[in-house]
Amino acid sequence: LRVYSVLFVLFLMFMSFLDLFVAREMDSNQKYYWLAIVNIAIIYTITRFVHDDDHHKVDFLSYIFLINLYGMGLMIMCAHLEYPTVVLMALLVVLPLLFVMMPYKIMIMTLVVGTLCMISACVFEKGSVMKIDIYYTICFTMISLIEDYISNVMRMHSLMAHYEVKYLSERDLLTKLYNRNKYEEVRDTFPSLAKERVTLVYGDANGLHEINNTQGHGAGDEMLKGV
Repeated sequence: LRVYSVLFVLFLMFMSFLDLFVAREMDSNQKYYWLAIVNIAIIYTITRFVHDDDHHKVDFLSYIFLINLYGMGLMIMCAHLEYPTVVLMALLVVLPLLFVMMPYKIMIMTLVVGTLCMISACVFEKGSVMKIDIYYTICFTMISLIEDYISNVMRMHSLMAHYEVKYLSERDLLTKLYNRNKYEEVRDTFPSLAKERVTLVYGDANGLHEINNTQGHGAGDEMLKGV
């Protein structure tokens, strides 16, 4: 979120600079760009005091970040009723790709923004501009919904694969107990967790070799599981 905040501040400052050259052709968007920049700066400042592992607060700030940019797009749309909206359509396509969220949440947000855009076009715009914006809104909202679902599902699968690899790397496949890799990972934390002393217990399964030789390795595996 911090990285995206910096990138979007730079991007909006660049857009503000470009806006100086088109201000003669159409009304300026400076105030909308700078309002979004200030809001993003506030979000960035708050993230400096939020730990990365605090997922609830990070998700909340991510939604505020998205709402801020979508709001900027809607305000620019309403400020230029004589022109088809472009900024909001671009945001509908780009923003859902930035964050790993539950698909239904980001899809609901996309539907809400698309609905607001449709209402604004029907209420405030007229003629060909209204028809173009309604057409674009339907098309880009559908594209965004498909994009939301596919990208988030792919990211969720990637996260699941990561946790599966981590699970396999620190567990014994037969007994499902932690293996030596896990022990060496957490070994140095034991003294800080103990109130008085640290006790290490060693265990050994007698007769495993004989069971493997006489009854087979399957029986030996069952014996280990039982132990």
